Amino acid sequence: KGSILNFKVFEKLGSLKYGAEIIFPLNQNEEIFFSQAYLKLENNNLYFKVGKKSNLPKFNYLSSGSFVESSNSSPIPKFSFGTNNYKDMSFLNFKFQYLFKVSHGWIYSSEYIKNPFLHEKSLSLKKEISEKSHLVIALDHMAIWAGETILHGQQPSGISDFFKVVF
Repeated sequence: KGSILNFKVFEKLGSLKYGAEIIFPLNQNEEIFFSQAYLKLENNNLYFKVGKKSNLPKFNYLSSGSFVESSNSSPIPKFSFGTNNYKDMSFLNFKFQYLFKVSHGWIYSSEYIKNPFLHEKSLSLKKEISEKSHLVIALDHMAIWAGETILHGQQPSGISDFFKVVF
């Protein structure tokens, strides 16, 4: 009881990356579980990704971590758009680099009567100070919105609420 077979496939085919991590329980009463399954299309420095993919290294110690991203939990299914690497930019003769990501996801949990959404966005600005040092300023915004719980009831979920979360 409790034993599993873990099958992983992560491949790249031109500008397309795809992968899956499937857990097969040896107990026939338990279901097969896709802990990761995604497609990622890259073009130059931009990407579009859909599915469940962990962006964190897996460590051998346990931690509850963040609800949104944790090395001890299954990734949230979402679609994302962003840059793979820092990109050079100049604004008013001030040279720096930027990195960004915008995502929308769906949280599936028995804690909710109606499952909520996840909105994520991040922006990092990087300035090279010298050949061996740089300064990075980053903003990371994550919001769980909509859905319904017993404790808090129905949460706002209209298009105007989406724009409030995004902006």
